[in-house]
Amino acid sequence: MTSGEHFRPPGSLVGETPSGNILPLPPDQVEFLNRLRMVNPRVVRPLPDLSTHLNHEGAVVNETNLASRLNVNFSEDVLKPFAEAGERPGSVTFQPRRLARMGSERSYRGAFFGVMNLESEEGRRQSVPVVVKQYPIMGPKDATHNAMQEVTLLDYVKKLGLPTVDLVGVIRNGYPQSGEALMYVITRHYPGLESMDELPWRNLTAAELPDRLHPVIDTLESLHGNLIFSGDLEFKNIGLGEDGGPVIYDLEHATSARDLVGHMTPENEDEVLERLTTLMGRDFDSIAISVDSNVYPNLPEGERPETPMERFTFELNLILEPYHHRIMSGSSRYKDALNRVYNRVLRQRLDAARAQQEQHDNPRQG
Repeated sequence: MTSGEHFRPPGSLVGETPSGNILPLPPDQVEFLNRLRMVNPRVVRPLPDLSTHLNHEGAVVNETNLASRLNVNFSEDVLKPFAEAGERPGSVTFQPRRLARMGSERSYRGAFFGVMNLESEEGRRQSVPVVVKQYPIMGPKDATHNAMQEVTLLDYVKKLGLPTVDLVGVIRNGYPQSGEALMYVITRHYPGLESMDELPWRNLTAAELPDRLHPVIDTLESLHGNLIFSGDLEFKNIGLGEDGGPVIYDLEHATSARDLVGHMTPENEDEVLERLTTLMGRDFDSIAISVDSNVYPNLPEGERPETPMERFTFELNLILEPYHHRIMSGSSRYKDALNRVYNRVLRQRLDAARAQQEQHDNPRQG
């Protein structure tokens, strides 16, 4: 990439609309990122083994307030070229003309795509295409829960060997004196990555749906099979690599329940299963939101489920049962617990559909 090029994500990610999905980074953030200089190179620290900072629900351990320790931290992979030469990067800059935001209006946070440059005093330089997500810091004691949830779980998922984005670093823009300060979580741009939200959904037929929804089952198996629950698994958060396989990202609302299950006893079993039922149900709820907006409106009339029970049957045949079969025929060590939780979730969703169907068939008279 030459200095005159404008960095932007591949067209498959954002379409060809010149001004709708791609927006400039706000000027105040461009100014901070572009002027970032490390007066003391010692603030450039490799990120610690963050997977050790998970509690039973996958959140940052309260006693280890990572946010208070973070200023400028990069992964060992990014710092390796400098370390091998006995150097340390002395400055970090972002090229504002190459920073652009991708995200639909429905996106809560959006992602900023750009090029980050690290340079040592000796002149060694490394340029990394990155994706930047910003999180507010509300006060000096704020653990910036969502940001650190994202960082710790990306680190954890990577160690599990699941396909995910590479963590580049974390930058904290001070503490707020007035207004909000920001924390930036930076990941390496994943070539060819697209989300299910970006796939063409028009003119679908029922026969095409099993293949089209296959990545949903893949992602659920990868996460739930390791007792990770996304908490926000709409299609925009289900990533596809160039081979069509799942790529896991956007874990700021995710929960790791491995230790929760590991410490399950006859005395707390019902409480643990109830907690897992809530987590699994939340993932199916978010998938249902995307099915409702992406799939149902685009099915031909006559193939489109209209009533609550028709929609439950659709979800059962195309998502719930394929998911259950995949979990039970797979190699997850947690399949017995997941089977019990699945049966609870299934009963809840069936009961809800029956209640909605009753209201549909017998509307109250005003």
